[in-house]
Amino acid sequence: MELDISHATLEKLLTQTSLKQRYVIGVPLEREIDEHRVGLTPRAVLLLIEAGHEVRVEANAGAMAGFNNVDYVEVGASIVGIEEVFDVDVIFKILPLNLMEIERLRYNAVVFSIANRTQSKQYFSSLSKKKVTAIAYNKLRGSKGNLIVMDAVCKIIGNACPLIAGEYFSSCHKDNGYIIGSVAGTPPTEIVFLGATKVTETAARIFLSMEASVKIFDRSLSRLQEIKNVLGRSIYTAALYHDLFQDALSKADLVIADSFSNEEGEYFITEDMVKRMKCDSLIIDVGIARGSSVETSTPTTVKDPVIVRHGVSHYCVPNIATRFPGVSSEAFTNVLLPILLEFSKGYSFHDLLLLYKSLRTGVYMYRGIITDEMIAKKYDFSLRKLDILLDMPMC
Repeated sequence: MELDISHATLEKLLTQTSLKQRYVIGVPLEREIDEHRVGLTPRAVLLLIEAGHEVRVEANAGAMAGFNNVDYVEVGASIVGIEEVFDVDVIFKILPLNLMEIERLRYNAVVFSIANRTQSKQYFSSLSKKKVTAIAYNKLRGSKGNLIVMDAVCKIIGNACPLIAGEYFSSCHKDNGYIIGSVAGTPPTEIVFLGATKVTETAARIFLSMEASVKIFDRSLSRLQEIKNVLGRSIYTAALYHDLFQDALSKADLVIADSFSNEEGEYFITEDMVKRMKCDSLIIDVGIARGSSVETSTPTTVKDPVIVRHGVSHYCVPNIATRFPGVSSEAFTNVLLPILLEFSKGYSFHDLLLLYKSLRTGVYMYRGIITDEMIAKKYDFSLRKLDILLDMPMC
């Protein structure tokens, strides 16, 4: 996280921060079905405790990610109930708060979580009434403009795709022992990717190492060229022409679909295309949480992840990363580490936002005021620019 302020201003802030600000920090239990990650790992909590902050962890918040209550107690955290965990200055959570949780927040609390523009108007209104400052992990950008948290999540999902496919094919084809890849004298597994994305880049690299046949389709020639350069080997890439794409789908053993916007609201993989695919082939719809590009997809669960349409299996779990909650939680901690280190210096949150541009990129609400243009436009909220709000005198 890079400093984004003049040295003169920094010296002034350091002078003003002679008395370090101590925070009470809450790590709630994730209550949504299939969400097994935790907002902070014990390693992250230790960092905050050593800096003098108080950390409250809701009972069993880390259990599904492999971190028990004792792990948190040993690094100095308090294990508390639902009332105490939300009665704090700062919340670190994975999924957005529900309305009941928002109601329990302190006024002027700071909330870190994943958030998107598909949340209800009531969600944003409830946060606003509490004068919350809200930061979306999935909006945080690094110095190069990359989405730092989502890059980590996409890498996990990309690594998961070969594991999911291997599980499916070994169970579906157990009579003839089907494996992914290529063995001398046998045809390679045919894998088609829809979207030249970070998920595709990670998964394709693994499948290529298994000597599978990989084809990547995207509307953007620049993205196709970029992924071809990154993978650094002979790989089939093509623009998303209907006939060419449909032919590839009809021969595919595995399709990995990562959604991207279609202004006409049409599906890139239609039901008719699915009908022409091989029986017992598999579609992994990794983008279903953001709006599927596959007409026959329907969201599924970790417990019951596959549905079958026209003889084609569809893996449509909206949150694939939660299948690996320990690794995913550690990945969040690694991305948050620079922010947590800045907490240890005792700055007010207002000053942290002044100091660090990367942190500002994630803010969609500041003290109850919407600062995200798309959210304001969608729900007819008043919009204020964050930079202007930060220049205002502190009340």
